[in-house]
Amino acid sequence: MLASVALLASVALLAGACDARRLSSVHETGSDAIVEDAPPVVADGPSVAISFAPDPVGAPLDARFLSITIDTSRAVRARYDFNQPRLVELASELAPFYLRVGGTEADRVFYDLSETPIATPPPGYAEVLDREIWDRICSFARQTGARLLFTLNAGPGPRDT
Repeated sequence: MLASVALLASVALLAGACDARRLSSVHETGSDAIVEDAPPVVADGPSVAISFAPDPVGAPLDARFLSITIDTSRAVRARYDFNQPRLVELASELAPFYLRVGGTEADRVFYDLSETPIATPPPGYAEVLDREIWDRICSFARQTGARLLFTLNAGPGPRDT
C-alpha cells in the first residue's frame, strides 16, 4: 500500500502539483491512503491532496512464491551437500516452497539412475546425474517441505533410443 502511495506522491511531484519541500505526510486510513501537504513554504504554488482506494488483488500469490533455486552444476558437479543441518533448518522456514534444480548446465547433464552409473559422461555431456545425487535432492525436498521442480535437459542427447 505505501509503495502505491509513494508512486502517487512521485507522480504529483513530477507533475508539479507540489514540491518536496512541502510534502509532509503519507498515511493510511483503513483502505485509503492519503498524501497531504504541509503548509506552504512559499506563498505561491498549488496545494495537493491525493486519496485513493486500491483495487482488489488481481491474482493471489501461491504460498510457495518465495522459493529456492540451486543450479544444476552445483547439485551435480559439486555434489552439493543437501544434508547440512543449518541449511535444512533455514530452508524449512520457507515451507511451503518450490525447490528448483536447473539452469544452463541442465542441458549438459546425462541421467544415469542405474545401480552402477557411468563415471564419465558420453560425448556432448559434461556431467552425470546418478541415483545418489537424485536421492539427496529428493530427500532435501522432503525434509524441508519443498515441491521439486527439475529442469530436464534440452541439449544434445539420445532422444530416439
